[in-house]
Amino acid sequence: MVKRLASFGIAGIEGAAAGLCVFVLTLALAGAVLLAWIGLANGSTPNLSSLAGRSQASVSGSATLRVFGTPAQQQKVRAALDDLVLPADTSAFSVVVKSADDLPLGTEAMYSYPASVISLSRDVVDGAYRAQTSYVLAHEIGHMFECVYLDHQGRSEFMRLRGFAEGTKWDDERAPWNQRPAEDFAEVYAAFAAPRGGMQIRTDAGPLSNPTAIESLIERYGLGPALGTPGQVETAFSVARKIADTAQSDRVIGSALLSLALICAIYGAGDAVKNLSRRADQAKRYADSQLRPHRIRHHGA
Repeated sequence: MVKRLASFGIAGIEGAAAGLCVFVLTLALAGAVLLAWIGLANGSTPNLSSLAGRSQASVSGSATLRVFGTPAQQQKVRAALDDLVLPADTSAFSVVVKSADDLPLGTEAMYSYPASVISLSRDVVDGAYRAQTSYVLAHEIGHMFECVYLDHQGRSEFMRLRGFAEGTKWDDERAPWNQRPAEDFAEVYAAFAAPRGGMQIRTDAGPLSNPTAIESLIERYGLGPALGTPGQVETAFSVARKIADTAQSDRVIGSALLSLALICAIYGAGDAVKNLSRRADQAKRYADSQLRPHRIRHHGA
């Protein structure tokens, strides 16, 4: 009896291990299929650097960076982007240097969504110090970041950290420029992304009182996949991210994966014990049949 229980125990452990292996392999295969699907959907190879977060490569050397202007202006813009502390995902936007007359009155630059184009005044590029050009670009990249990466929950968290009143609209065109949370986020992002010692935050929310919490928010959302990147289709990753954000994700996803792994292990163990039990019963029936006396029938002449 003890030997039989031990064999069942060993079979159960082996079955559980096999179930876990199947779970891991299925998870890996699903991830590979999703990455391949994203690449096909976007018409290009999957951008693994955007999924992994910040790229450490030189921005000016990026093959995806598109800058429109004279050769000298393109060089200045690329150099200013290289100065940024937080390297930008250059596949998510392009830069166009244009006359100030082609921009709204008094505007140095503007970000257009969903075209994802940063229009930069020629006066900023040709007449400003490079640090100021970097700061203006960082501000507009901040708008790109909040349009592409921040969801409702992230915006609400930012407004709470910056002391905005509950119910404040993110980008209310009727409010003054310096009182809009969207502009404050772009200024805050620029404070982190622009070269150290650059411009001060110009919105009414003022200097950062909790830089660690703000930087953590930017880091957290920047490490995730884009939520509706301009010019791209909605991907399974972005859908999963939205569901995860709604459910306050990390614990939910962790619990779900742990539950699936446990189910696979239990199923594998149960199946292995069941098969062993069936083989044992078959062996016992066969042994009993060999021990049973056979009748010999005699036929008369």
